[in-house]
Amino acid sequence: MLTPIRSNPSTQALFSNQPPRLPNMKYSSFPIVLTTLLAAAIFIHSPAIAQHHKEMHATTDDAKVRELRPSFTNLDKEVSAFSASIMKDYLSLKSALVGSNQKAAASQAALLTKHLNDFDKSYFRLKEKQAFDKLQPAIRTHADAIAKSGLAEQRQHFKSLSEAMYAFATLFATGRPLYHEYCPMYEGGALWLSDARQIENPYFGSKMMHCGSVKEVIR
Repeated sequence: MLTPIRSNPSTQALFSNQPPRLPNMKYSSFPIVLTTLLAAAIFIHSPAIAQHHKEMHATTDDAKVRELRPSFTNLDKEVSAFSASIMKDYLSLKSALVGSNQKAAASQAALLTKHLNDFDKSYFRLKEKQAFDKLQPAIRTHADAIAKSGLAEQRQHFKSLSEAMYAFATLFATGRPLYHEYCPMYEGGALWLSDARQIENPYFGSKMMHCGSVKEVIR
């Protein structure tokens, strides 16, 4: 009488197209997995590691930003006050457009125009006056237009106004650091100035609030 051959599970699986059964590792591997996860969590949430990560990225970002110094820094006190005043008006106008507030933008643009027209240019030195006279018409024209326009038109004029105010900031000290920021998505690309590094887009507002990057800082 022939003795039947006992097949082991692996042999059965080979001929039955079923995968062989492996030993149950559920409980034997659990301590190893748990230890690994705990170690990773401690590493990620370590204050020292987080601070190092933050500083590393800050240094990398700063390295990409060019720093500029205005041409005219030793200004008469009246010129210095005027420069600071119209830049403050411009920045308030920018903030109004970030919030898509047409009325506030119009009001700030009108105030910018008033301060521009009221200033006595005799306080300028010769080279300062020559430089300012080249920029004043563009600043006035686009500020006037913003004061009288709807939101979409305000943003179009703000693009040209920002180009003129950027040129102004590279010439005249304004008493504060200014960030030259840029959005590639608005009408082929548009710049603006901000007193904060954080991107808040005045061309799209809440639709694309953080679209843009910092190109330069003017100190």
